[in-house]
Amino acid sequence: MGKKLMAKLSELARNEIVEEDLNDEINNFFQSPSEQRSTDSIKSSPEQRSTNPIKRRRRSEITSDERGTSNEADNKKDKLKEFQESHAKMKQDKKWVLSNGKCVEDIIFKHCRQLPIETYLHSWIIDLDDREAETLFNVEEWNEIRHSVRELPQVQTKDELRQILKTTSFLNEGELYNRETHYDAEARTRHKKLERKKMGYRMDEYGVMEVAKKFEATKLLSDGYKIGKVMHDTFICLSQKVHFEEARVRKLRVVGMLHLGLKAQVLHLSSPKGYVSILKREKLLEVPAKIDRIKDLIRVLANVWILKRVVMDCVETVNMKTQNHADFLQEIIGMAKLVRYGCEINFYN
Repeated sequence: MGKKLMAKLSELARNEIVEEDLNDEINNFFQSPSEQRSTDSIKSSPEQRSTNPIKRRRRSEITSDERGTSNEADNKKDKLKEFQESHAKMKQDKKWVLSNGKCVEDIIFKHCRQLPIETYLHSWIIDLDDREAETLFNVEEWNEIRHSVRELPQVQTKDELRQILKTTSFLNEGELYNRETHYDAEARTRHKKLERKKMGYRMDEYGVMEVAKKFEATKLLSDGYKIGKVMHDTFICLSQKVHFEEARVRKLRVVGMLHLGLKAQVLHLSSPKGYVSILKREKLLEVPAKIDRIKDLIRVLANVWILKRVVMDCVETVNMKTQNHADFLQEIIGMAKLVRYGCEINFYN
C-alpha cells in the first residue's frame, strides 16, 4: 500500500514539473534575451522555485479564457463596424437637421464610433431619460428633440375608461364580461399546465411587454434596456410593412409596458425625423393595496387605455393605403436594402 502511494505521488510530481517547464517555455518565447537571462537566474534557485506560492492554471483553462476574451473583442469590432456602415449608407438629405443646422445622426456617430460598450445610440435610439445622450446637445437642441415627440392620446369620456373594466382578451368583440358566466372559464385556464410553444425571434407585433412577479430596481433597469431594443426592432418591422413610406412611418408608434409586481410603466418609440428613433418613458405607476388610494388605480387604468389606443392607431396606419400606381411602380424599381442598426426611411426617389 505504501509503495503504491509513493508511486502515485512521484507521478503527480513529474506531471507538475512537466507542466511548469512547458509554461516556462511559452513565457520564454515571448521574452527578450535580457528578460530570458533574468528568468534563468531566478529558476536556478531551487528554494525560490519550490516556495513559489502562485498556483499555475492548466493550459485548457488558459485557452478557454483567452478564447472568450478574443470572441468578446471580435463581437465589439463587428458591432462598431456595422454601426459605421449604417451611418455611411445614410443619405445626407434624409438626416435630421436641427434648426441651428446641426445633424443629429452625425453628432451621435461622432460620439459613439469609439465607445467601448454598446448603447442605445449605436442603434440610433435616443432615450429621453438618458443623461449621456442629453450631454451631446445643448439646451435648445435637446428641447427641440423632446418636443418632436407626439403626445399620447388622452381619455376623453368616462365610458372609454369603463370599457377597460368590461372587456378582456378572451371575449368576442362587443361582448361584455359577465362574472357568473365567464369566471369559471377564466379560472379553469388560469392553472392549466400547457406546453409552451416555441416561438423563436418574432418582431411582427404592435407592442412589447416585460413581466416580472415583483419589483426590483435592477430588474427595472435591465428589462427597461432590453424592452427598448425589442421595441426598436418591432418598429423596423412595421416600417417594412408600410414599405418605408415616409407619411406612414412618421405616424407609426410602438408601445411597451414594464409590469413588475404591482408597478407598471408605459414606454413608446417613434421616428419623428431622419433615421433616429425617440424612446420616451412615462411615469412609473403602482396598483394600490389600499382603497384610499383608488385614484392611483384609475391612473393605471388610464395608462392601459392609452396603450390600447396607440396600438389601434398603429394598426390603422399599417392597414392604410396611400400609394397610387406610380408610387407603387417606383417602389418596385427602386426598393433599397434595410439598414440593420438603424431605421432607414426609404422615400424611393
